[in-house]
Amino acid sequence: MSVDEIDEMSPLFDAIYEGAKHLDLTLETLISEYGPGQYEMTIRYRNLMRAADDVIIAKRLIRTVARRFGTEAVFMPKPFGTEAGSGMHLHLSLADDAGNNLFADQADASLSPLMLNAIGGIRGTIGETMLLLAPFMNSWRRFASAMYSPASDDWGVENRTVALRVPGTPGKTRHFEHRIAGVDANPYLVAAVTLGAALDGIESKIDPGTPCTDEIGQAKAPNDLPRHWLDAIDQFGASDFNKRTLGPRFHTAFTKIKQAEYEHMALKVSAAEWEYYGFSI
Repeated sequence: MSVDEIDEMSPLFDAIYEGAKHLDLTLETLISEYGPGQYEMTIRYRNLMRAADDVIIAKRLIRTVARRFGTEAVFMPKPFGTEAGSGMHLHLSLADDAGNNLFADQADASLSPLMLNAIGGIRGTIGETMLLLAPFMNSWRRFASAMYSPASDDWGVENRTVALRVPGTPGKTRHFEHRIAGVDANPYLVAAVTLGAALDGIESKIDPGTPCTDEIGQAKAPNDLPRHWLDAIDQFGASDFNKRTLGPRFHTAFTKIKQAEYEHMALKVSAAEWEYYGFSI
């Protein structure tokens, strides 16, 4: 997007920033991203529940303001098949009662064992929680191209190809980023399973394994993550972790809703199917 095009959007952006002030929304940046008409929104960190609230408030604010300017804000993770998708990246740190960062680097500048255990716990549950990270059929189109959308369960330091990234920040502000969820994911559910898995990892001292050093364009090692929406529904439904973390009633209800949604969507014949197969087979 050119500078002139961004400048044309400034009245809309100004209105969003002004609305954020009135809503106590700590909106830090709203900038142009990789795809056409795509923007990245950064919300300042707060406690996990309030951070989830902020995501919902921000979406409502942006959608309302956009309509007043004669446009529509779209929060589909993959509105255009050949363009970059949109994610919801969650940055996590852990503080004690005094506000000290428990994920801060060790005295010898090594990564915190507590943070590594949290990463290990999350790594072990990514497959069974994928239905919450990618809850709709369109969610899975985002993983068709691995560019900026990690369909993996690996971790690494300052590596944007991985699922769980430790940014190269100063040691005292150390945290990690969960990069799989799409912009369509429910932030409360993502927060619940992410926190639950991290705490399990800390309690059980789970080793996260060797960090990934692959770069963009290099082949990833195979993993056991679900490859499509139905596979994710099956793994979610069979998960004891999800049942324990979310409660058996919610776990059962959500599984059945998604099974019914899949069956409904499976009956929809797309225009692309007619184009490819309608009169050629």
